[in-house]
Amino acid sequence: MAGLSPPKSTKLTLIIKRT
Repeated sequence: MAGLSPPKSTKLTLIIKRT
């Protein structure tokens, strides 16, 4: 689900990758 790498979704992407 993490396809974009924006500066605001940086933390979200890390959390999603951790799950």
